[in-house]
Amino acid sequence: ADNLFGAAATFPFAGRDLDHIGGPNFVGGFYGTVTTGGGTPVNEALVFADTNGNGQRDVLSFVVEPDDVIDPTRPDDTYPLINAYPGVTITNFALDSFAASAVTSEPESDFPDELDNRIFAKGGISWFTESGVLRFDFYQPIRSASITAIGWDIAGQNIYGRIDAFAAEGNLLDTDQSSLLVDSAREVISVASDSDNIARIYAYADTETEQIGGGTGSPFGRFDRLEYTQSEIGVTTDPNGRYELEHLFPGTYEPVAIFGSQFDTGLPGEVVRYEHFERNFQLGENVAP
Repeated sequence: ADNLFGAAATFPFAGRDLDHIGGPNFVGGFYGTVTTGGGTPVNEALVFADTNGNGQRDVLSFVVEPDDVIDPTRPDDTYPLINAYPGVTITNFALDSFAASAVTSEPESDFPDELDNRIFAKGGISWFTESGVLRFDFYQPIRSASITAIGWDIAGQNIYGRIDAFAAEGNLLDTDQSSLLVDSAREVISVASDSDNIARIYAYADTETEQIGGGTGSPFGRFDRLEYTQSEIGVTTDPNGRYELEHLFPGTYEPVAIFGSQFDTGLPGEVVRYEHFERNFQLGENVAP
């Protein structure tokens, strides 16, 4: 997707109310210091928010499913998705820079029928192109993602779905394109990195790449169900041994500090809304109980 004004910015908090200094007031975290047993600050120790108490930094899986936001008492409504899922903001940006229509959850069409299944859309329009991508910005970088690309439900349109993964600096990390999608055919396309450094994802119908056999695709590509993986949220300490874990959504977390074979855990903290907990660590050898 082209951008007239340089590398696109990341918009992880779009649509959210921020506090008086521009920070998020709807997520919590931990902060403190990591020292040796003798009180010396430890630089570049890893501190992470353990979600399952196993003392290891796991890679977690998440699903962004347009069907999951439906109110059974209002099945015919459209639902805004911008902030519907913890940790990811969903928008439709034209030319990467200008907010276009709000992304919604709407019934999938399979002409002449309307299906119970819901897909990503934008006010009655269910396709996304290079000039108006389906965009996912993550509060913390992710490791991999996949999305279901869908062909157009009226015959005669050749659809090639594409997914792009970008770092926070704007460089392209990975891309994938579907095979030819005719009618309402579906195919999962995916991107991945060797670390958690994907800041945002674009999904759109590729109308610019010349395909095998010649020609380009049509613009009417549709999309459903994003899945992504992300390591448990972690940071490294600064030269003074300080750390700050941010952007933790409601839940109970146990902070863990690791430096080589040295290890310490802090008291768990339950984020209800925007609580931040001070937890200080003194590292010792990590031995089996």
